[in-house]
Amino acid sequence: FDLERNEWSKHPSRNILLFDHATTFLNNEIFISGGHNQLLKSTRNTKKYCLQRKEWIDLKDMNDKRKNHELVSLNGKIYAIGGYEDATVECYDLSTDTWSYVSSPKIRHYFRISVTSHFNKIYLLRQYEFHVYTPLYDTWKVLPSLPRSEFYKLMSTNGTSIKDRQDVLEK
Repeated sequence: FDLERNEWSKHPSRNILLFDHATTFLNNEIFISGGHNQLLKSTRNTKKYCLQRKEWIDLKDMNDKRKNHELVSLNGKIYAIGGYEDATVECYDLSTDTWSYVSSPKIRHYFRISVTSHFNKIYLLRQYEFHVYTPLYDTWKVLPSLPRSEFYKLMSTNGTSIKDRQDVLEK
C-alpha cells in the first residue's frame, strides 16, 4: 500500500498456495516461513520478498516443518517459534543463509502464542504467561503472570503496542 498515493499496488505472486504461515519484516524485506498447503502438509520453506527488486527469493529451509508458528526479527536475525506440531525455536542468520536451533521456553503448546521483540529480547505471550528470551545468553525466563486487568491493558489494540507498555512489563 502506498501511503502517499493512498492506493494498493500489485506485486509478483509467490506462486504457491500456503495457509497458516508466519511473516516478519527486516531490512526492507518481507520474510515468510512454513505453513501448509491444500493437502494440509506442513512445510519448511522460507522465502523473502525484496521490495526494492520486487521479487521473491528462496532461502534455506527451516530445520523443522511448521504451521501456526510465529516469526520475529531481532538484531538482524529471524526467529521461528513453535507451531502446531513443533516445540522448538530456530534462528535464521541472513549472512550465512542458515537455520540453527536455539533454546526453547518450557511451555506445553507453541501455537496460539504472540511474540514481539524489544530491547534485544524476544517476548512470548501464551494466555496469561509471559516468557522472555535473551539471545546473548540463549536463555528463556518466565516472567510473573499478569493479572487479567494488566493483560488486557497490554494487549489492547487502541494504538498502543507491547513495545510502548514497558510499565506493564516491568511490574
